[in-house]
Amino acid sequence: MGGNELKYFSEEDVDTWQKNTATRFGELVTAAGGRTRACQIIGSVNRDTISNWSTGKSRLPLYAACRLCETTGKSLEWLATGLEGHTAHAPAGLYQKVHEQLISYFNATGVSNVPLSTLAKLCGYLTRRIEQQQLKTESFDIENINLKEFQEEITLVVGQ
Repeated sequence: MGGNELKYFSEEDVDTWQKNTATRFGELVTAAGGRTRACQIIGSVNRDTISNWSTGKSRLPLYAACRLCETTGKSLEWLATGLEGHTAHAPAGLYQKVHEQLISYFNATGVSNVPLSTLAKLCGYLTRRIEQQQLKTESFDIENINLKEFQEEITLVVGQ
């Protein structure tokens, strides 16, 4: 078969990979601010579920991994392999900064009924939009992001 041979992994290989991935996911949870904060970022999960994913007791869904990788600036490749040097395009903490600014915006405008899952999706969307803008500029200051230019999109999502 040449270079396209299938490699079969033993059960032990798979178990080791799952344990290592769970350990790295636990590191993401810590970097994101702990289990409670991870629940808020991921949306629609509880602290026990986060614990089960972090210890390998339950399989980690891709959407949860994506949310925390996005928040912490780590890549899915890092989560899966542990290889350093792989980072997400967005600067570390951008998702967190967007989240904080959205909460401030909602407080200032009296919006209080946004489900956590909607908030998490909106944060992810805005993070990607800001990341696209970042790629067009030479300098990017995470402290000076401005959600005002996304006000119409935010209003469409939350309906207020």
